[in-house]
Amino acid sequence: MVRPDNDNPNLNFEIIQLPVSDWRKYKSLRLEALKTDQQAFAKTYDDEATYPDEKWIERIERTKSGDAWMYFAKDTDTDELVGMIGGYRDEENRAKHSAQIWGVYVHPSRRGKGLSSLLMSRILTEFEKNEDIAKAVLEVNVDQPSAMKLYEKFGFSVINRFTCTLGDGKKHEVCIMEKELKR
Repeated sequence: MVRPDNDNPNLNFEIIQLPVSDWRKYKSLRLEALKTDQQAFAKTYDDEATYPDEKWIERIERTKSGDAWMYFAKDTDTDELVGMIGGYRDEENRAKHSAQIWGVYVHPSRRGKGLSSLLMSRILTEFEKNEDIAKAVLEVNVDQPSAMKLYEKFGFSVINRFTCTLGDGKKHEVCIMEKELKR
């Protein structure tokens, strides 16, 4: 169990992986994220809400492949999932010896308690265990200053910028950020 730095020491969390049997909890948290912070994600709530059950199950099963990761912050007092982070490697990432971070989210009522840092720390630790992964890459909307601050705290630097339409249907400037991993 991890106790993040915060003003309420009675809040207890642990960073976990979900068994496939808990795919509905993942689906619920992901859809909550897409609805709550539309401007932070490339996907929309409407798109992912129509995914068949098999797609949600497949995402969790893929974490057993060594090329995908998902971690969740669980409140041990309520057994509820309150945050998540994901990562993957596709052919392009393998060629570049990188891994992509995606889907970083913490429920609004749990923000400011260090959960994003715990999630980020966990996924970076897992990336560092793979000798073929030399860097972590992510994309972030510049209108998300707390996310930018988190990524900078972990040593990510902006390597490029582009404009795209995000889940809120609006165009946003997005930064591609990268971090060299420790060995």
